[in-house]
Amino acid sequence: AEIAETLRGIGLGVTTFAGRGKNGAVEVIHTVVKRKDVARAMGAVHTLDDDAFVTVSEVSAIQHGWMFPKRRK
Repeated sequence: AEIAETLRGIGLGVTTFAGRGKNGAVEVIHTVVKRKDVARAMGAVHTLDDDAFVTVSEVSAIQHGWMFPKRRK
């Protein structure tokens, strides 16, 4: 929960859900980050948990959401 709140505190949208890893219960955190903000987000995560498992993927499309609201015509 602390990582999610820290990411929210630096202005990122965060969705969390319960997961189960190899060694038991885990909190899964999902966020979409602009490319220019990846290093800042990774730094925030690893400041709190140097062993955090993190994946970074290219996104081909995003629809709606707070990050990219619908544009007025």
